[in-house]
Amino acid sequence: MTTFDPHSILDLIEIIGENCKGNEKIYYHSFCGHHHLKLLDTRNIFKDFREAINTKFTVTGLLYELTDTKKVGRVIQHSTFSPSVESNIKSIKEQGLNDLLNDACNLFKSREPKNTKFAVKYLWHAFERLKTYYAPLDKKESSDKIINDMSCSQEEIKTIFTDEFDKLTKIGNKFTIRHSEIGIIEINDQRHYDYFFNRCLALIATAIQHPEE
Repeated sequence: MTTFDPHSILDLIEIIGENCKGNEKIYYHSFCGHHHLKLLDTRNIFKDFREAINTKFTVTGLLYELTDTKKVGRVIQHSTFSPSVESNIKSIKEQGLNDLLNDACNLFKSREPKNTKFAVKYLWHAFERLKTYYAPLDKKESSDKIINDMSCSQEEIKTIFTDEFDKLTKIGNKFTIRHSEIGIIEINDQRHYDYFFNRCLALIATAIQHPEE
């Protein structure tokens, strides 16, 4: 029985997007019975192609979009991930944290379901690196400073963020997020990866809004 990869059509869309070109008829070659063509600038042609493809995605209810990078990504719904969060991530000057967060977000947007697992993994690595943001303070002192800044020194809010830092640390160690040893709890449902990603990103997105240099 022949199997069909449902993502192959998305690969085809990307290939067409990469190579589509407009053309203009130069003259008719009567002996061979064909026109000689001139290839035109691809930018406007790709724009038209992208709009047509994304209209099809919308009409059929498929949560994908052809982006301006000529790659098909999934449409993120009901998520803490937003353009403003993405912009804040790009403004982070600590390169290691910046790279981890960008990698996590790019994987989360990927059309491949399996990449959400890796997105969560990278996000937790970013969370651990965030804790050391205020080097040369040690990890706990740096984390305490981040929490204090996030809470605007309001004790009740500080307690909430302290508790969330602790819970996310335990989640990362207890489930197959940061570790893969036998005995670590497996995550078997794609929706749970989405939940963990959004929960961790919500905390990180709050923490990086006003970092001190």
